[in-house]
Amino acid sequence: MKNDIVLSVMNERGISIRQCAKDIGIGRPDLSSALNGKKPMYPKYRQLLSKYLCIDEADLFPDEEDGDGND
Repeated sequence: MKNDIVLSVMNERGISIRQCAKDIGIGRPDLSSALNGKKPMYPKYRQLLSKYLCIDEADLFPDEEDGDGND
């Protein structure tokens, strides 16, 4: 699933995927693929993006599972 909320926030703030990936320490291809729904948005990616954008993780990723197996 494409992460429209994250992409929208980044766009509004003028943050490129390349810059974001560099700043949070994720490879650009990996971040791009996760944001575009081509690979899973791993919990660590969600955590790093949330911290980087200063937005609660639940608000950025409302449709994501928490990954603890308690769905």
